Order: sequence, then C-alpha cells, then structure tokens
Amino acid sequence: MSRSQLSSSLSTNSAIVEEISSGFVILYDFVTGLPSEIACVQLSVALHAVSEGTGHYGQPVFLDSVYTVPVSSGQMLCMAYIGAKQPVTHCLPDSNTRLVVELLTSSAYGTPVTRAWTRVDLFDRRNQFLSGSWRIPFFDLPIIPDADISSLSTFGVSEVFVRLTVSTASPVISPNASPAESYLHSPRQLGRKPAETEKQQISKRDYDSTVAGEGRAALTIQIDRIKDADPIRCRLRLTAYHQDTGTVMRSLASDPVICTSSIVDSTHRHRYLVFGQQERTFTGIRLEGDELLVAKLYMITKNPHKQQHLDDLRLIGSQVEEQEEEAVGEVLVAWGALKLCSSHKKGPEKLKDVHLNVGVHLVSLFCPPVPEIQLIEKRGIDNGPRYRNATLRLKITSEASCPGSLTLSEDSDDQDFSEEAWILHERPTPQTEPFTATDGFDLYIDGCRFLPENVSVTRVSGSVWDKRYSKVGRAMSCIAKLDSDVHNPVYDFRVEFREPAIPPTSTLILKVYTVEPESGSSVIVGYALLNIFVEIGSRKQPIADAGMQVSLNEGAHQLRLHTEGPEGNGPMTAMSIANKRHIPCATILIRLVKATLGPLGKPLEADKVPHADWIRLGLFHPLPSYADRVYYSSSCRPSKGERLMLCDMQNRTPVTIREVLKRSASDARDLRNHQTNAELEAYLQKRFNDIMDKIPVNYDLTFIMPFSPKHGIKLSVDQARNIPWKHFTAAILSCNPPASFYRKELQTVFDKPVFVHRLNLSSTNKDPIWDDGFVHFMYRSYHEFLTIIIHLKEIEVKMTQAGYRHDLRDEAWTAMQVFNGKFVNTSYYQLPLIEGSPSAADLEELNNEPVREWIAKGVSKNKVRLVDEASVLIRICDGRRDDELPSRLSDGIQTKCDLSYLPVNKRSDYLKNGRGRQLLSMIPEGKTPEEFSTSFANHFKQFVYKLHVEATGD
Repeated sequence: MSRSQLSSSLSTNSAIVEEISSGFVILYDFVTGLPSEIACVQLSVALHAVSEGTGHYGQPVFLDSVYTVPVSSGQMLCMAYIGAKQPVTHCLPDSNTRLVVELLTSSAYGTPVTRAWTRVDLFDRRNQFLSGSWRIPFFDLPIIPDADISSLSTFGVSEVFVRLTVSTASPVISPNASPAESYLHSPRQLGRKPAETEKQQISKRDYDSTVAGEGRAALTIQIDRIKDADPIRCRLRLTAYHQDTGTVMRSLASDPVICTSSIVDSTHRHRYLVFGQQERTFTGIRLEGDELLVAKLYMITKNPHKQQHLDDLRLIGSQVEEQEEEAVGEVLVAWGALKLCSSHKKGPEKLKDVHLNVGVHLVSLFCPPVPEIQLIEKRGIDNGPRYRNATLRLKITSEASCPGSLTLSEDSDDQDFSEEAWILHERPTPQTEPFTATDGFDLYIDGCRFLPENVSVTRVSGSVWDKRYSKVGRAMSCIAKLDSDVHNPVYDFRVEFREPAIPPTSTLILKVYTVEPESGSSVIVGYALLNIFVEIGSRKQPIADAGMQVSLNEGAHQLRLHTEGPEGNGPMTAMSIANKRHIPCATILIRLVKATLGPLGKPLEADKVPHADWIRLGLFHPLPSYADRVYYSSSCRPSKGERLMLCDMQNRTPVTIREVLKRSASDARDLRNHQTNAELEAYLQKRFNDIMDKIPVNYDLTFIMPFSPKHGIKLSVDQARNIPWKHFTAAILSCNPPASFYRKELQTVFDKPVFVHRLNLSSTNKDPIWDDGFVHFMYRSYHEFLTIIIHLKEIEVKMTQAGYRHDLRDEAWTAMQVFNGKFVNTSYYQLPLIEGSPSAADLEELNNEPVREWIAKGVSKNKVRLVDEASVLIRICDGRRDDELPSRLSDGIQTKCDLSYLPVNKRSDYLKNGRGRQLLSMIPEGKTPEEFSTSFANHFKQFVYKLHVEATGD
C-alpha cells in the first residue's frame, strides 16, 4: 500500500495556539454501509481551512483503490478495507482546519466517480487535537465543507472509520478487525458551527435554487485520457482563469477552480495516458464569458539526491514509504486550453446568455512554455509547436457530477480502407455464348493484391485439371515484374489454350510461391481455383464432360488465396477448397478471354501473328487497372477484420522486387553478372527451379500483418481437458507484464483481471467448456515476452442455512505466449496446466524468456509441476483476425491444434477426455440452470476479489 503525504500548503490567519511539534497521523481504516453494487472504492482527501470567511483547499490526495467485500449480515450492503496511513506535518492547531473526504466508487468494470463526501474535524473549538477513533457518516453531493452538517442528508448508511493520533507508529487496520469496535460517532458539538454568512449557508436546497435562478452554476470537469503521448509517468493539473484579467476563477465560496489528477502512466496502453474519468465538481460558479480552462501535463521525475538518501535508508532496513513523495519532482511537458463558456449574443446582452461549454472535448496539447493567459488563442491556434499529436479528452458539465459520462470504449477513430483496396463488381448476367470444341481461350495472370507481410519474390504456377484429376494441357509459371511491389506484385502474364478438346469440368489451379528469406526454401503462400466453364445461362460449373452446352467463364476474376489445395477425396471442382482457411486480404487477379477467330474460323495464335497486330486483332488485351472495375470480386468480400487490415496494408511503404534482391547478400553477389531485366528474370526463374526439388511448406498464418496496439489481442479460453477436479471451474485472465492482479496493483483501472465463467452446463466437471468467447486486450504495449496468464480455480458450491456457499478447492494455471517476433500468434493451442497459482517469481521469469522454454526448464529442475494430462484449449489471434477462428475446436484437435506447448513424450496422453459428471446434474437444489449460471458468474467475481483481499490485505 503506497502512502501519500497530505499537502500542508494551506495558510490561515487564525491565532497560533501551539504547533504540534511532530505533526499527527490520520489512519483510514474502512468504509461500511455501501450499496452492494459497488465493487471498488477510492478516497480523495484534502485539508480545508476557513480564513476571513472564505475557504481554502489544500492539494487533494487520492488513496489507493480497494475492492469491496460483502457484509456477512445478509443485508444488501458491502464494505471496503482502506488500510491507509498518512502523516500530516507542521499543521497549525486551528478549529477552522478540517479534512474533506470524497468517496469515489465504481461497479465491477466502471470508472470511479464521486458519490458522496464527509468532513473530519481535526481540532475542537479550543484548538485541541481530536485524538481518537471516529466513525463519520457520508453525505450526499454537492460538497459543502462549511455547511451545518446537521442539515445535510446522508448517503444511505455509509460511514468512514478513521483514527487521529500523534503517534507515527500506529499500525494500519487489520482486515480481520471488526468495524463496530471502539469507534465513536464524531461529536458534532465539538466542531465549530459555520458562521452565519450568506456564502457559508449553502444547503443542497439553496444550491439548487442558486444554480437555477441567480446566474450560478455547478462546474464538473471529468478527465478521460491523453492520446498520442510519450510513455511517461505524469499528472494533469487543470486551472480555470478569467482570460481578460489573467486571474484564477473562483467558486461561490471563493475556492479556486483548480484540480489535479492522480499520477498515471502508460505502461499497459500503447500511446495512451489514462486518467480513468477522474472528476471534480465546483459549486456556485458565476460565468462572465471570458473563462478559459488551462490543462498542464507534468512528467513525474525523481530528485536524485533525495532518492539516493532513500536508497541508503533501505539498505539499513528503514521504512521510507512516507518519505518517498518528497523524492518526486515535476517537469512541465505539455499544455492545452479550452474555452470554458460561450454565448450566442454580443454586447450588453452577452452576460445574460453566457453558458458552460458542456460536452466532450478534444483539447490539442502544445509544447511549453505556456503563454500569458491573456495571450492564449482561445481556438487553440498560434499557440506554438504541438506536443507530438497529443490530445486531451475531457468532459465539461453543469451537473453536480457526471458518473459514467465518458465510457471506457475507444474513440471511433478506426478508418475504413479506401475504395481502391477492394471494389465490388459482379457479373450482371450469366454467360450465354456457347463454347465449342474448336474454340480456344487465353489466360492472363495479372497480379496479386495485399500479400502477407513476410513474402519476398513470388512466382505463380498453374495448370488445368479435369474432375478426375487428369492434367489438361501444359503447366505454366511466371515471375513478378522486377519493379512491382512485393506485396502487390504484377505478373502481366499470358498463355494460350488451343487444345482440341478441353473437358467442360476443367478447373484451373494456381499456386503462389515465395522464398523463405532465412532458409531459402520454397513456401506456398496460397492456392486459388477457378472453373474454366459454366453451364450455359447459369453460374454453375458443369459436373459432366458430355451431354450439355457450356460457356467459357469469361471475364476478369479476383480470387481468394487459400491455405491448402484440393485433398483429392471427391471430384475436382472450383469448390474443392471452399472450406479451407483463406489467407486474409490476399487475392490473385486473372482473366479468361475467348480466343479471336481467324479468317478460317480457327483461333488465332500469337506466334503466327506479327506482334504489332496483336491488339488490333484482339489477340492481346492490355493489363487493366484495378480501379477500372473489371474484376469480379464478390467471392472475396472483405470481412470486418480484413477491412481493418486493408486499411493498414494500404499504408505499407512499397518495396520492389529489385530492391528485395539488392538487400539479400547472396542475391547481391549473384546479381553482379545479371544486369538486364531479362537476365534478372531468368535468374529468379532458375532460383525457384532449384528449390522446387524439396516439398514446399505452407505459409504460416501468424505472419500476415505486424501487431497493431490499436487493435490489440484477442484470446478465448474454450475448454479444459482431463482436470482432476470434482466441482465447478472458472478462470481469470491477466496480461504479464504487468499482471497487476498478482502484484497488488489493483488500482490500475485498465489492467483488472478478466473473468471466464460462462460454463456450458452440458459439459462435464472433468472437461468443462466455457461460452465466454473472445476477450479483447486493446492498446497493449508491445513486449517481446508478453504472456496471458490463464488461472483456473475449482469452486465448490453448496447450500447452507445462510444460502449458497462458495469454497476454493484447487487451482492450476498456464501461460500463452502472445508474440512471435512482431506478430501475434494466431491459431488454436492446447496448453498444459501447472499446479497451484503463479508466484511473483514465476511471473518475473516469464518476462524474460519464452513460455515453452520456461516450462521445459522448470519441469526438468522440478520447479514446475504439471497437472498430469490436464490442459486447456484456447484460441488466440491478432485483434483484427478473430473471424478466422470462429468457434472452438471439437474432435480432431490433434490435426488442427498447435500442441507444441505439451511435453513431447506425452502428447498422446493429453488428447484423452476425462470421465466426469455433467455439470447440469451438479447444480444445487433450488436453482434453475439459467439462475445458477448468472449467480455463479456474479459470485465468482466477488469470491475472487474476497480471496485476494484475505490473502494480501490489499
């Protein structure tokens, strides 16, 4: 638990009675009486003093977020153990100095927002310190520090339990302590009653009428995030000014409109500084039309001299947490400004129409220094150089609070690909022109589009086969043009088919090859099939070679590339690979053109006609542009994920075949004697011919597009196999690093554990299936050894007199490696389960080596104990590619699933199914399956958090 020291910068003109020589300590123990829907609690505390009838705030401090636990009494209430200790030094005893405590709460996946507040009196009317243990009720908003608290409505039955002491040795509260013991209700008569002034008599009723009828308003500022910023540790400070005078704007109680965020960093979210909807409300604001909100971003630095002193203290075993704040400094790195109000009128009528500039705003950030307030351009221009391309997202509202007004969803900044990436074009009517045995046709292989990232030089090989797998005519091949892009190669290849009788069932098979850069071996990028003919007047491929009239499937075709070719189990058709996975975004462009007939009624042949006459006689048709909308493309309509990838692929820097050859050391040496284009093309053909003796491998679908933090990672835990448990099983997921859940960093809003708990009740307790589907980890920063921790927990559910009871019986876990180089592993995997739960040492080691190696090494040294024959089946993919893995695996996982994580000598044992009870039969009495599923999911979350609190005291 971190300890932040309260600011003591408040000044007061009260008479000094006696300075507390060693200061005092405030211990925040727990909060009780909270509604049960609250999952997380955070306290914001600040000193508040009254001087000459006006109030002054000190610097607010946000205590660490903590999770709530249910109250055992059976009421729909919960409580939270705060366990924070804060020293206050050099504070003058004065009954006008109080502590204002804001209660921020959130649901399970929500963002903390201010829900209530209270006031802790520190000194009595004789300026004596109120040492003791106090229980103090929370009040409804708005926050009115100097109000008569007897007139305020309480926030339900919620209370905060604090201790005031002069002893710095007082321990923080134990989670096992009872909140009802030894705490007294705060004696209101000891606190000085506010002076009967107009400014200090603002009750909630008066506040509402002031806003409505006297030109006063509430101002709530809620900060969400900064996008496109440097990965720094920082805080944000917001100040409202009157631009005409340069003075700080003040509320009705003369409080300055200044607020400061808690410290955040960008450890887990790429290019984002996330503040998590921190908000502050100022009441009784009078608008004059010139208000300007200035945001300043400060990078948190360390004072090297003070830091060295703390390091020395640690070496001798001293506790230094309370001094760490002093070793922190701030450096201004960016600023921005927003016009806080506006008016539709001008002149004398302007003040009557001034209103807050409410809504969600994107504020551009600039590099320091900050100009004088009067010189800041209100529209955000002419303010100097931009800070990166960073923008601050915040919300302004006139309501007392705006809980949940900024969601945690991302900005809608995904750009769709331009039209040139994929153009829909369909054949308007079926072919009706007969194709006879004496006709011929020409095949044009024009090019490929959007090939995967790791391709280099490519070659297309093709042949025609009938339905019985007999080859028709000769094979063909072509090399990409030297000056075409490796990812969008141009072949501009033509071949004639003048065979006397081409079977109507014939199918064209094309294979795209590339060369693996490191090994130099041949790799098949993908296969494409097209039926040469269609039944006349339809789009169907003929199923018989005699007895029907056919038409040439003439025209320009855009075909998908698939991962596998025909298996040979049935007749060869263009649909033989329709059920195979396709290469995302990758297509090939071809044309079938009926041969022009000569004077004698026979098809013309290129080698018998002068080249100059080819185009005039219709013997040659030049390569069209894709933008000409000639290619039939309906069969390769991009999916949602492909649309995202196409947008990124369009932004790739083109690299020509010629440049690729120059970059290869071996090719560069061989090319010294090959200077002309013809010599280079011959060299490439020979190189492919030389490596075709070996059986080529299929392209690894992991290497389609490099990882994009914006689109993130998706993972689905589908099933466990052969686990030796008797009860129900659910799981939690965490990214490592940082694995905040295991490192007691629960305050990290965007790194909460993800729960997998939607059990398929038709499965068994030995082989449970989950229906949660993909979990999306967005904006994760790249880390070479990033893993996703999959932690399974066996939960026994039984009926007691008090209701259903959940007990932890056993645990097991495993880890999945996210990256292969700069790419996200995208496939089905079967992972072995490890006994127990991951330790801090395990997580740290996994940050520095691959999971497979870590498991193998740990097993060999008996540091890692595998659960015999138990495993989990998962799907993992790039965040843009989940539609390629649409469902969990069923039978036959040994041929479709990656088993490389399993022990080599025991892989066959892991393919067994356990013999267990159907989960449906294990539901306790009194619950329908639907009720149990909902109850189990909700209780599992609460149960996990409760176990964590009990284990760590956090």
